[in-house]
Amino acid sequence: KQSSSDVLTPLLELWLLDDASRDGRVAKLMERKDCEYFVFFGTSFARHLSNARQEWLHKCLLKLSAPADGKAEFFHYARRGPILRQVAQLRCGSTGWRAMLKGQHATPQGVQMFLWHPQTQAEFARRALYSTDNNSLCLLPRPEYADAIAQVAQVLDRYPREQTAKENTDDLWGWEVIQSAGAYSSITTEVERRFLELPAAWVCDAVEDAQVEVLLSALGQADDAAKSLKVLGKYAGKVKQAKEAVTKMMAQLSPPQARVLIKDVMLPKKAGVGLQVAGLKMIVDLHIPDPFDLYRMAWRKGFCQRDVAGNILAKVATSPEFTPESVCDFFTFFDFPDREDDQIYVAEFLLDQLTASPEWTMP
Repeated sequence: KQSSSDVLTPLLELWLLDDASRDGRVAKLMERKDCEYFVFFGTSFARHLSNARQEWLHKCLLKLSAPADGKAEFFHYARRGPILRQVAQLRCGSTGWRAMLKGQHATPQGVQMFLWHPQTQAEFARRALYSTDNNSLCLLPRPEYADAIAQVAQVLDRYPREQTAKENTDDLWGWEVIQSAGAYSSITTEVERRFLELPAAWVCDAVEDAQVEVLLSALGQADDAAKSLKVLGKYAGKVKQAKEAVTKMMAQLSPPQARVLIKDVMLPKKAGVGLQVAGLKMIVDLHIPDPFDLYRMAWRKGFCQRDVAGNILAKVATSPEFTPESVCDFFTFFDFPDREDDQIYVAEFLLDQLTASPEWTMP
């Protein structure tokens, strides 16, 4: 129970040890019909494909399947060895990486997908990043040339969701000893029979607060902040953490960039009241240029939620950059019929803001 019956891994690692001969030896392995399975034995083969021969990596990915494809594969069972998503974490600094890793200042292993072809990234995301475990969620936004954000949206669409299948902990190591002497006419046939009788591989598919927190943190490190903010804005009303993430990420942008995303992500009606109010506050905090059009957009001719209305009226009434003539039509809000409760609420909010402000331009 404390050891592995896998004898291929040490042999493969030894055979691919030398930097000078590794590429030629990997080429020989790629001629085999089962070349894709060497990805799951050791790290040298997969590391070489990821960093030096992505055309071979793409070929291997096309031959592999995800659990959703309906075909059971040994590598779907995470406890039986390396899993496919680990290929993305086999980055190396340069040739001769083995010598570098042995040194005192070893190059840490990191994520390496940015050099892959977009189609390779897409195939990898579909086949390897289907789980909602922490490592998969951290990797999910990283294929920047593939539509990884769409997969992020699919995960957030399922929130909240409990784990559907309980993890089987009967065999933690994942190996079962089969007696080789006299019991079976063919060990190969017996192994295949037992494998086909196994229950489906356990997959983490929970999407609860912990998973959302990990995913949002990963989105915050994505290269394309605009795409991340757009998907986060869509779920800000549903997922509390998404609103907080949008606000934090927006503060890192330049005012012109922030202006576009505030308009597209935070101020639309579908963004929800909380995100709209946060967007109105950020217009002032980030000194967004030409804010008047943004106020007009959120105002919707007065047919907006009362918290939004109160914030807009406070902004246009207390800002010295607007003339009374340009903002007077905003205050026709108090003439709308059948909105007495909203008008009282907004008036009290507005008076509090005016009292605290040394200047105001209310007509």
